[in-house]
Amino acid sequence: MPALLGRPLEVSLTKDSGVAGLIFLIKQHTGRELPKDHAGLQALHAELVAEFDAGRQTAVEWEEVAERVRRLQ
Repeated sequence: MPALLGRPLEVSLTKDSGVAGLIFLIKQHTGRELPKDHAGLQALHAELVAEFDAGRQTAVEWEEVAERVRRLQ
């Protein structure tokens, strides 16, 4: 499919994406593979879940989490 579109597929995070979706997005953009139990990853996921629990309806894009991902140790 990426060859057909002429660009890589892009993932958006929704309330149902879970930690696996976040891991996929990070790997896609940085090449970094984080384990599901990574403390920083879990904290970032919790922040995203809180946004959706507070009423967010739109998907989260890479640009919104990129800086937070860069700070993960």
